[in-house]
Amino acid sequence: MPSKTRLRNYTSGVAAEKSITLIERMIAEFGASNVSKDYDAGLCVRMTFDIVDPESAMPLHIVLDANEAAVCKALRRPGFQTDRQLQATKQQARRTAWKNMFELLSIQLTMLKLKQRSILQSFLSETVTPSGKPVHQIMAESRVLIPEQSGTLNDDVEVVEQ
Repeated sequence: MPSKTRLRNYTSGVAAEKSITLIERMIAEFGASNVSKDYDAGLCVRMTFDIVDPESAMPLHIVLDANEAAVCKALRRPGFQTDRQLQATKQQARRTAWKNMFELLSIQLTMLKLKQRSILQSFLSETVTPSGKPVHQIMAESRVLIPEQSGTLNDDVEVVEQ
């Protein structure tokens, strides 16, 4: 039976907006351009930016989605919750999700500075095609092998049978 893993930052008191601001500052200092935020009900739910991988000169469009709903599901206690308890859980999930995103990016950018990883290695899971489809989703759905050639990532990558 797997042991229960303690969730990182599940008691974070850092406001999501502070983590978002720090993320925006970090990625801007690292050369990101076209940084934008998507809002739902007045709250930032995702950030996007462009960055060029200096090794391949490939432009990447990155989407950072903190996935607050998944964190909320993990934090919810079994059984009935009052509206007040549920609202508190949602607020905590928001703080936790963005704090985790901040820490993940801090580690990724540190590894880039130390030349331990490339931009593509660090951000492949957040890279999307020009139409907005995540690269990892294309690979999973079509069991695709990315061809060895230069250029940008497109939706119409040829499927290679294995």
